[in-house]
Amino acid sequence: MTAVLRRFDELWGPQIVGACADALEADGLAISLSVAEAPYAEPLWWTPGVAARFEDLQYTLGEGPGPEALRAGQHVLEPDLAGVLPSRWPALTPAAYKAGVRGACSYYLGTSAVRVGVMTVVTCRQHVFSLQHYLDALALVDRIITGLSRAAPQEMGLDTPDEDDTDLLWGPDADWPVVHQATGMVSAQLGLSLVDALARLRAYAYANDVLLIEVAQGVVARRIHIPGDEGNGRDWADEGEDDRLDP
Repeated sequence: MTAVLRRFDELWGPQIVGACADALEADGLAISLSVAEAPYAEPLWWTPGVAARFEDLQYTLGEGPGPEALRAGQHVLEPDLAGVLPSRWPALTPAAYKAGVRGACSYYLGTSAVRVGVMTVVTCRQHVFSLQHYLDALALVDRIITGLSRAAPQEMGLDTPDEDDTDLLWGPDADWPVVHQATGMVSAQLGLSLVDALARLRAYAYANDVLLIEVAQGVVARRIHIPGDEGNGRDWADEGEDDRLDP
């Protein structure tokens, strides 16, 4: 942990999540960013594999320690998902188990006045959650809040950044902005608000048991068609190859 904290500024960026996961002896780690007044945090950086899947599930279903931490403004720690009541996260818990997740701890990033986001740590095995793990996670939380406040103060409700500041976060090869693009396309196609268009994408991903990002990429490439109400919206099927997933 000391080595990660010493090199934190050097590692800052998408690679920081891997370093933090290793320092916490976790199988995966993700950082999600609270955007404007949205009730959920958008995935920003994540380690590949189980953390990516878990973060996508939380965003798609609106359940889990991450959404709960953001709403409550406090850490939500469940190192053993087997102990979570089924009624608490009825859709997420079985889906997380299917994905191989056995424990998830979400640390609130922010203050009582400013929501920054959430850091979620996941494990796939029996994991002893010690006081030292908790203290190490809190040390990382402080550094992550500082890093995000430097990179994108506007997203935190602070000073307005330069127009290129968001590149410090997403970077040129980021995946998540494709969800925004797909949301806009579905909104235009079906005549829906952006909120309702995103809800259609999330429902489609859940119904077909695929990642939301994969659905968004398919929509943008016009391989996936999001069905609307009968007679509503414009169909892309005759504009190119249509590899739609059956709902």
